[in-house]
Amino acid sequence: MNNVIRCEYRGKCKVGSTEEAFSKAAAQTHELAAEAVRRGEMMTCAMFRHEQLIFLYIEYIGNETFYQPQGEVFAPMHDVLMPWPGFYEDTDWTYMEPVFWFDVPKSVDHWRRKMKPDARCGRIARLQPNKLWGYVTHHLAIVEEGTFVGDRFQFISIHENLLFSYYETPRDRENTNVKGISAESVEIERWKAVDPRNHFIHFEEAGGADFLTIQTVFDVGITE
Repeated sequence: MNNVIRCEYRGKCKVGSTEEAFSKAAAQTHELAAEAVRRGEMMTCAMFRHEQLIFLYIEYIGNETFYQPQGEVFAPMHDVLMPWPGFYEDTDWTYMEPVFWFDVPKSVDHWRRKMKPDARCGRIARLQPNKLWGYVTHHLAIVEEGTFVGDRFQFISIHENLLFSYYETPRDRENTNVKGISAESVEIERWKAVDPRNHFIHFEEAGGADFLTIQTVFDVGITE
């Protein structure tokens, strides 16, 4: 049975790449992603941008445990992205490791939205280097405990000290938790007790906020 694999990636625009070239590549990728959704290969695909940093959120439909966005859908982006050094070869996109979520897809039908989201959004955060593993440890503990309730479709991943968070609005339309039970979360209280804000490099341009909402380049989903 096909399932939904959620994944997030980070890319960066090449030095010297023009806005015109990026816009053209992104528009072509949007069209190809929409076709992949119509073919039933993806449930959701969205691209986000902050300055020269580019982020992908993908819900891929299949039996694989890992999806690499190097195929036809993302080919137009190749000429505008700088290569990331890989173990065997360079890549356009570097994988971001998941660190926090409220629910896990069990099937395509299970993950299908009950209503079309108003918006598909992305935001980023920067962790203090000496606080990185504290953040990751607490958030994986919250997921493992599975009783903290929140936005079903939120998904946070990390690469280096950079977090990327995908979410949809309205954020309270399908709140749940991993275990699907009503119980108090001990782990969220432990996280609150270690002063969460001191884990972040705050964004002055967002009034000192931990997370910064960034530009949505395109988004497409199976509900459309």
